[in-house]
Amino acid sequence: MILLKFDVKQPKVDHGNSGKTAVLGEADKNYLIKWFEKLPTLPSHYCRSTPANQEKKFPEPGTTLNQLHRDYKQAAEDDGSGQKDQCDTCISAKHGNIDQESYQAHIRAKGEARAEKAKDKETASAKKSVWTLDVQAVLLCPKTKASALYYKTKLQLHNLSFYNLKSGEGYCYVWDETQGDYKHFSEVLDAHPEIEEIVIWSDGFTYQNRNTNLANSLLDLAIKCGVKIVQKYLVVGHTQMEVDSKHATIERKLVGDIYIPHDYVVVMESARLKPSPHVVKQVSHDEVMKLDGSYLSSIRPGKKTGDPTVYNLWALEFQSTGTVQFKLEISEKAIWEKLRQRISLPKKPFSQIRHFKEQLPIKERKYNNLQSMKPVLPTWAHPFYDNLPHHNN
Repeated sequence: MILLKFDVKQPKVDHGNSGKTAVLGEADKNYLIKWFEKLPTLPSHYCRSTPANQEKKFPEPGTTLNQLHRDYKQAAEDDGSGQKDQCDTCISAKHGNIDQESYQAHIRAKGEARAEKAKDKETASAKKSVWTLDVQAVLLCPKTKASALYYKTKLQLHNLSFYNLKSGEGYCYVWDETQGDYKHFSEVLDAHPEIEEIVIWSDGFTYQNRNTNLANSLLDLAIKCGVKIVQKYLVVGHTQMEVDSKHATIERKLVGDIYIPHDYVVVMESARLKPSPHVVKQVSHDEVMKLDGSYLSSIRPGKKTGDPTVYNLWALEFQSTGTVQFKLEISEKAIWEKLRQRISLPKKPFSQIRHFKEQLPIKERKYNNLQSMKPVLPTWAHPFYDNLPHHNN
């Protein structure tokens, strides 16, 4: 258990790796103090006999400084208060490594994206479903305090999370590296046929969110379900979202041992009670689907050298007619433009086929490492690791 010591007279903020600190402003200091006062605490069971320690409070068992930092960042971002982590552009500007015009354009873009997301949240309704999505940091399995697990490669798990900005519903799709991916919005539309528009906010990570496979899937869903789907991206370096609070809630609950991936599912399901528990689905490889064709081969907004690339996209709009539009700025003044890439509409609808014929094998070294951990794992967990597919060389 840790005791938090906080100097309310002159708290300072560390600016990245520069080694420089700055005195925290009065408003930020007051916000930080109030945030600390809201934390759940416990009295010490070991220091009661010492008068000087009788008034001390401790965080709940399992709380770490990293978790507190993440929770504070999310609270400050949601409230529009307190200091936040700075992105590369902001740090470069602080050290005078980029011109003011570029920095001001970056700040305007950040503000416009935040304002646009706030507007989407306010206008969310039964017909307009607004979501934020993000992937949690990689989870490792098994996870215990046994020394035999140190320096051993472990199985990686992924948690793709969705957060409904109107209802507060949270969904987690969990898979290990031998399984696959997800399908979420088709199930949402099946359950809520009244929806006419889906708005998705995410970071701009190209491999994950700015790619042709995802664009084809969203366009297919828009056509088949007769809805409009809009995908929007926050500014790099300023991508804190409501969905991040789900990850922080889950991490606070990870205080016990994790023996197999399903143990993570149990933690996620019980991590939150209000406004509703997380809906958690453990994804299997035979549920990971892909289209048996494609509508477009690129989402690049330009074609020739010097034209905008996917990195310049701020929003994509997939229409039920099969049209795809894009914006290069989130600003209300920015207009939607038709994607210049050719879109091929099939004579008959594309079908969903299995993406993986079988589980993906892990490397032999990882398999052997996992086998070596079995002596410190309960016997009921052994079959899971025995049955993992793996390479034999």
